[in-house]
Amino acid sequence: MAKRIGVLVTGHVPDDLKPRYGTYSTMFDGLMKAADPTLETVAIDVVGGEPLPADVAAYDGYIITGSRHGAYEDHAWIPPLEDFIRKAADQNVPNVGICFGHQLMAQAFGGKVEKSNKGWGVGLNSYDIQDTLPVAHGDLAPVNVPVMHQDQVVEAPKNGTLIAGWNFCPLGGFQYPGGAISFQFHPEFASDYLGDLIAARRGVVIPADQADGGLESLKSPNDDRFRVANWMARHLTA
Repeated sequence: MAKRIGVLVTGHVPDDLKPRYGTYSTMFDGLMKAADPTLETVAIDVVGGEPLPADVAAYDGYIITGSRHGAYEDHAWIPPLEDFIRKAADQNVPNVGICFGHQLMAQAFGGKVEKSNKGWGVGLNSYDIQDTLPVAHGDLAPVNVPVMHQDQVVEAPKNGTLIAGWNFCPLGGFQYPGGAISFQFHPEFASDYLGDLIAARRGVVIPADQADGGLESLKSPNDDRFRVANWMARHLTA
């Protein structure tokens, strides 16, 4: 029987890029179907005001997307989403947090998120994978993955086990009791989308030198986002 995964949308693709690339929920749908064609995803526009499911068990699992917002910002939809994350863990409903989702999950479980003084992580970054990630099935080679973030988890939650990181972002992934995992990187981002996003933000949001380094990194043929998609699918269907 197909598993239904709720995609909790906390951010939107810029309007000028939507015609070519679609939405974050469609990106996740394509990513997850590449890993497991039987998975069905349903978008829930949390940032747009759509209510969270009254029953956490209404779906077989959840993905929390990235966002332009900070987990520490004062938005009415953030505290209920933190509560929802904790309820999912209490009921052993699998949950995957991506970028903002990773940060919010850490915050929900007692960690701390800040705007990093290291600046922006953009482009393809190489993350080390720890042997504490069971769904990797022993495939612990570093992953070269898309990133777009300035915020970072700076204090680990007490109940989180580190599963991924590198020197720029040491706390780049956690696994939690109750079926929650999270990653700072963006496996749903294809390189062409990330390139257009960096270019649009160059010199406006992201300093030109950091943007240029990110664009240069996209020339690498090594992109392990589908390895990560397989881990996510295993986690959500376990």
